[in-house]
Amino acid sequence: MEMNFCRRCGQPLTNHHDHVYTCTNKHVIFANTSPAVSAVFVNDNKEALIAIRGLEPGIGNFDIPAVSLMAQKLRKMA
Repeated sequence: MEMNFCRRCGQPLTNHHDHVYTCTNKHVIFANTSPAVSAVFVNDNKEALIAIRGLEPGIGNFDIPAVSLMAQKLRKMA
């Protein structure tokens, strides 16, 4: 699927690899789904591990630890 405009801000998109696009506002848009794994870690005090996203999409938002099968390809783009 080809995408032309960012669904977050409406700016034109640039295709970087298969289904990974970015716009001039540096939003990263994925045009398809990919398998991912996540886990919730809870300690004896019933406190859950929460992360703060360091990468797009959602940089700065709270998240749980996860990995996408596309992670290796994205590291090569950075």
